[in-house]
Amino acid sequence: SKPAFTFVEVQSILDEAAELATRLRIELDSNNGKKRKEQRILEGSAREFLWSVHHNPVKTKREEEFLYGVVHATFCDQSGYVEGLDKDQVDAFIQRVLPQLRSYEHGIAEGVEFGKKFLSLWHETDSLVQSLSHSSKEAWGQLAEEVDLEKIQTL
Repeated sequence: SKPAFTFVEVQSILDEAAELATRLRIELDSNNGKKRKEQRILEGSAREFLWSVHHNPVKTKREEEFLYGVVHATFCDQSGYVEGLDKDQVDAFIQRVLPQLRSYEHGIAEGVEFGKKFLSLWHETDSLVQSLSHSSKEAWGQLAEEVDLEKIQTL
């Protein structure tokens, strides 16, 4: 059976899902004081979830549904939710953290774009200043030839 989507098509969604899962695990460990010694199945049922999706989430505009599905599946096994979680808790976590995550990512992207524009303007300004500096040396030299310096000194 062929998947309904390629990795490249859903990579950004999977990256967000991985970040959310990581943050939820950190929060769980923090709340539990890392007292647990249990082993985690890191992907949970995510692999099975990915094979169960029969549509392309990007082409069908169902990215959010896909994202939620991946995160939920990460915290499920064949018996249901793990680590004392349930659907409502995972939903609440995603709803709380996803806007922060996207805002942060958006801020980074804007910062990178600003940096590129700034460097471009900096180089353009530097070239202009060098050009003017070169031109002004010639202009000052020409002006000095044309102006009677004795008249300027008497002013």
